[in-house]
Amino acid sequence: LTEYFKENPPRIKFVNQSTLEGNLYVELKDESNLKIDEEDIEQWDWNGINIKKESQTMKKYKDSIQYRVIQKLKDTQKYDIIFDDDGAGEIADVVAIRDTPNKIYFEYYHCKYSQENEPGARIKDLYEVCGQAQKSVDWKQNGIAIVEKMIKREKKRISNSNISKIELGSLKKLYEIQKKLTMIDCELEIAIVQPGVNSKKITESMNQILVSTKSYLKDTYNVKLKMIFS
Repeated sequence: LTEYFKENPPRIKFVNQSTLEGNLYVELKDESNLKIDEEDIEQWDWNGINIKKESQTMKKYKDSIQYRVIQKLKDTQKYDIIFDDDGAGEIADVVAIRDTPNKIYFEYYHCKYSQENEPGARIKDLYEVCGQAQKSVDWKQNGIAIVEKMIKREKKRISNSNISKIELGSLKKLYEIQKKLTMIDCELEIAIVQPGVNSKKITESMNQILVSTKSYLKDTYNVKLKMIFS
């Protein structure tokens, strides 16, 4: 293992997007003057939701964050697939797909429970959900692989519990989209959902991690980041 790491040193990425690879430390230029645009933030009403309960699970807890996200997406009536992918090995907590004649649009929704009962200005409410957003962007490279993974996870869920992961749409529609992706491009947008963040009280340190996450997605993969808070 020692010899392996001499040849292949691990890359450590820090919250501020600086990296350490072997003895090479690269730090980004100071971005303290950058601010998150208000248009990037959506303020949702979380009335009736336990903001400390993240997953709806197979029991479909109606007071969970994930359940509210799925219902809000359904209400827009613009998606062909809404997929509950919560669980080990997930792409995101919720994957929504829009099928248009010239492009397939994917949206990943990463949900995270609040550390406290009331929305506030806690940076710890952002660390994990921002990390999930950055990690999931790797899936952008292959839309066909995304759909293939969704199909496999749906079949496994049905086999184990007979409870579908598909909240809107069908397995047939997933196969149709998978086939269509051999001919047209796809586009990705990622959303972080954290009702524990009061959008009116974002501190400088919280702003920094949000700016870093937005910059990483945009500069590296040209993916837009949407933020859904209280």
